[in-house]
Amino acid sequence: MRPASPEPAGHSAKRIRVGYEHYVPAGGQRSPMLPMPDTSRSHASWHQHHQQQQHQQQQQQQQQRELPRIHEDVLCRVWQTDPYVSDPQSVLSTITSFFVHADAAALRFLPERLFTEFVQASAHRKSPEDLMLVYSVLALGVSLSGAGSRLAAHEYSEVAHYAADRTALSLQLVQARILLSVYYLQVSRPDDASDMFSAAISAATSLQMNMELDRTQDGGSAARYPFGMSSAGFSECRRRTFWSCFILERLNGLFPTRTSIINKEDVFLSLPKDVESFENQVDSATPVFEPDFSPLQQRQQQQPGMHMMGYLVQIVALWGDVMTTVYRLARRGKQYNFDFANYQTETLSRLEHWHRSLPSALDFSPLNLHHAPPGEKGSFIMMHLVYRLALVKLHRHIPARFLTPEQQQQRRQNSLAAREHADRLLDIACILAKEHNTGRPTIPPFASHAILEAVDVLSAGGPLSALPALVDRLATARGAIEVLAAVYDDAAGHRVAVDGRLEVLADLRDRGGGVSGDGGFSTAAATTTAGVRVFMNDEGGTKGEGRLPAGRQPCWRMAGAPLEGRFPRDMDTVYADLVPEYVFSD
Repeated sequence: MRPASPEPAGHSAKRIRVGYEHYVPAGGQRSPMLPMPDTSRSHASWHQHHQQQQHQQQQQQQQQRELPRIHEDVLCRVWQTDPYVSDPQSVLSTITSFFVHADAAALRFLPERLFTEFVQASAHRKSPEDLMLVYSVLALGVSLSGAGSRLAAHEYSEVAHYAADRTALSLQLVQARILLSVYYLQVSRPDDASDMFSAAISAATSLQMNMELDRTQDGGSAARYPFGMSSAGFSECRRRTFWSCFILERLNGLFPTRTSIINKEDVFLSLPKDVESFENQVDSATPVFEPDFSPLQQRQQQQPGMHMMGYLVQIVALWGDVMTTVYRLARRGKQYNFDFANYQTETLSRLEHWHRSLPSALDFSPLNLHHAPPGEKGSFIMMHLVYRLALVKLHRHIPARFLTPEQQQQRRQNSLAAREHADRLLDIACILAKEHNTGRPTIPPFASHAILEAVDVLSAGGPLSALPALVDRLATARGAIEVLAAVYDDAAGHRVAVDGRLEVLADLRDRGGGVSGDGGFSTAAATTTAGVRVFMNDEGGTKGEGRLPAGRQPCWRMAGAPLEGRFPRDMDTVYADLVPEYVFSD
């Protein structure tokens, strides 16, 4: 670590936080600490509804970037300071908070017991790489807890970022960059998050973390492993670090617009072990990751040696395939030839085989959620959200130009299937919201993306008779997003979008939905509800097809654009096939 440069002349001595209430002297003038911007801003990285929200988002991101930059001399001094020595109590409290949220954020790549003991026992003896990682853990730990100052988290992140730009290649460097990328996503700095995550993957690739330790060039012959880990513990630590890269790359709000760097065909790793084995540094056998999912195609009812995070890796890989395919098809020209029907059939089969391979204890139910190990509860929730959302996407976004006329007739059945899976997803969201009130689960940040999609699908249209129950369910599920919105800026934007839909539906419900007192259809009442169209379903659902019920009854349809704005509307079976075009025009 290079020594601090001389203090500039005329600069007064300042101090920088290394604990909640502890500071160390540092040279160099810092800009004044600015007040934090309003965290209720609307930023929805997946679902940009309209241009006004995009403009507001850009303004609010600029406010976030206006947090004070810290002089390099200050950062260098603090990097050499062990924050645990300055404030042991707050540092340990923040590390504990980090591990509470680590699994839900797909960041369970550090052994909690060993890392915490190392932080305590190695005062004044931590390497530059160790200190860099500690500061990145503190930055995210403060930010994820929602109880600490965002300014404190910003200062920790500045130190960690400074160190990450100057530290030699190591496992700690990969881990610190992952943590910083999640922090930047959390505070609406997607460009910084993307750059830092690319750097993390680049470092992981250079260390050959896509293959087992004994197959790398050095063969894992290090004389000393970080944090006092054993060889088995270090192997699992680097394995889990790489799988975190794999998962986070596919589950953040930038994918698939930000294409994935890690190709599943280039991964030659075993799937992660269980948390207990990891914590105890015990070596145990787990299946090797198969990019073609051949074990799933063998219709095995259970995969021997599989554990929670291994199942999560598999479903995330399938989710990545679905989203990448849909994204590519949306942008291919008419000359591109693709058998979507065959692809859909094969992928649905793989998803079903994955679901069948789960042990009964890992099926989603309130009881299984309650009994899931605390250190793996986030993975349990996440894998079921990903599974359901993958099914929604596979049925919702279908390019008609790649279908035969006979296959195009099935689009309404796909719309109905998308609704059914969105309904199951909403069930999960309602359970999460209710369970959180008991203080049990830590809700994964991916949940806000998944819930928003379910809201988009289920609120797009339907019979007015179902509206009161739907509004109640959406309001309950909103509670899960509300929990995340206190910590994640993306979720705050998703909350705004959900609130907008709820407001329209609740207004329609309260006005009677355009139904007159005698049960007839009132055009005058329908036109008073902005953002939605009410009509009498004469023919659209006479055969029970699509989203509308059979028989003559009043229904609603959203008149505006879907919340999912990344894919063309003509690919959207939910919004394209609600009712015949001649009923009304937008």
